[in-house]
Amino acid sequence: MSGTGLVMLHDLSSPRWKGDLMILCTPWLYQVSHIFAKRLPKGLDAVTLSGGRVLYGILTMAPVCAWTLWHGGRWSWEPGALGFLVLQGLLMSSLNFVLWYMAIRNMELSKATTFMLSYPALTLVFSWLLGRDAIQGVQLIGLACSFAGAVWTARLTAEAREHAMSHG
Repeated sequence: MSGTGLVMLHDLSSPRWKGDLMILCTPWLYQVSHIFAKRLPKGLDAVTLSGGRVLYGILTMAPVCAWTLWHGGRWSWEPGALGFLVLQGLLMSSLNFVLWYMAIRNMELSKATTFMLSYPALTLVFSWLLGRDAIQGVQLIGLACSFAGAVWTARLTAEAREHAMSHG
């Protein structure tokens, strides 16, 4: 978590810091959903679980979207914008949810948390590779902390699994 914070520290003086803070909080909200997903009946398939999540998302976001539109938000009916929304909904959300829940039901929560906390760091690396962002010194320290934490957590999880198998 500290590594992710250092990665985002660079932009605290910019108007984007609120978005960065929301991104930093997102893994914790995902972790809560992972805990609930692990407690659901074993026979519940990933498609049903994902469908429930999407339905819940629609029900919770519809009032927020309505409020935004009512208070001056803009909506585009252009084919390009609508096509992008459909593509994003099908590939980036629906398919992503199904694949993620197939994985989350078969992995340790600590490993899932490690993946989620690595997203901001990985996003910075991909953005740098695409030529979108420059990486600053403090961000390099944050990247090192994030990746070191991921490796450390993976090792702890593997050791715990080996210990449980040898004593179980």
